[in-house]
Amino acid sequence: MRLAILKDGRTLMVNSQIVTAFEIWFPKDDRQRVLWPTIIQFSSEYSRAYKPTPVPLDEAHISALCHSAMALDIYAWLAQRLHRIPQGSPSQISWIALA
Repeated sequence: MRLAILKDGRTLMVNSQIVTAFEIWFPKDDRQRVLWPTIIQFSSEYSRAYKPTPVPLDEAHISALCHSAMALDIYAWLAQRLHRIPQGSPSQISWIALA
């Protein structure tokens, strides 16, 4: 993944490898493509960035939202956002940001 930002007339570009390897062992079915790998190995750099601050996700909430990928995405996004807001510090999320 390559990200770039232009700030004050300067460009900062970051190359980041999130996945270092993956393995697939699905049984072959000629009627369907394999859509994702069975095992994904995240790069150590990516893992180190998120290990100190894991985001608590409730399995009951995930189960209740399993019918909708968008609902799961919004729940995970809000959970990580709320987990990082200092207690007692109000924070607003606009409808545009949510969309």
